[in-house]
Amino acid sequence: MYKAEIGLKVDRTRCTRCGLCVADCRNKAIIADPESGYPVVADGGAERCMHCQHCMMLCPAGALSVDGVDAAACPAANQELPSYSSLLNLVRSRRSCRDYLQKNVEKEVIAGLMDAMRYVPTGVNRRGLHFSLIDDLEVMEQYRKRTYEKICAMKEAGTLPENQIRLYEQFMEGSDPVYRTAPHLLVVSVAEDSFCAEADPLIAVSYFELLAHARGLGTVWFGRWMSMWRSLLPEMKDVMGIPEGYRPGYAILFGYASPKQKFVRVGCPDPVPVNTVTADNLKNY
Repeated sequence: MYKAEIGLKVDRTRCTRCGLCVADCRNKAIIADPESGYPVVADGGAERCMHCQHCMMLCPAGALSVDGVDAAACPAANQELPSYSSLLNLVRSRRSCRDYLQKNVEKEVIAGLMDAMRYVPTGVNRRGLHFSLIDDLEVMEQYRKRTYEKICAMKEAGTLPENQIRLYEQFMEGSDPVYRTAPHLLVVSVAEDSFCAEADPLIAVSYFELLAHARGLGTVWFGRWMSMWRSLLPEMKDVMGIPEGYRPGYAILFGYASPKQKFVRVGCPDPVPVNTVTADNLKNY
């Protein structure tokens, strides 16, 4: 679908021709060879393949490799999963952090979080995401400083929009209204031709947020970066190394939370409204 070929290889000494891979391929990118029964790429299959690797992941014998990835290189799927209660606690205890320790998160922790981003789901498995990262406190401080220099210059020149004056005032009062004192920044960009360009970056940020929380980090969704990039300081994105054909989708700040952000209980938001659709609702459909 977005690669020239599938790169399907079948180890016939292992393949039992059980048909699980073929049955799961909804796009019929692979079929059972009429003569041998072994899975093969169908005519036009490369154009239909989503590169989801389901065929390889389903194979009980580990006989398939796709896209240059061998089944033996993939972790087992039957590892112990976290309980529902532990995941619920992770979700309930997550809070936006707006005050951070001025220290770097360890490189290996950040590297682990970024490696996990390859498991983020995207529309039709397009994988059209790009991640721009500031992982060093000093670099972040330079980025922060330059942003406020630009805001102050616009205020002095009388070109700062009225709805952004408060940012300037808060900065002059000694606070950090844009970056919330965070030591690190992640911007998720998306390919313009992605099938789900609006949703994919938001899903990635959601995954990152929960994984970072599980590692003891604080995060805050950075919608202000997005609005400033669009309307106030479009050059904010220039240092982020965003490839041609991509645009920023969303951003998130992260780091170790300051002791003042240590929450001792979870909140109690209102229940969400839920409408259960019944057969009666479908009568006039």
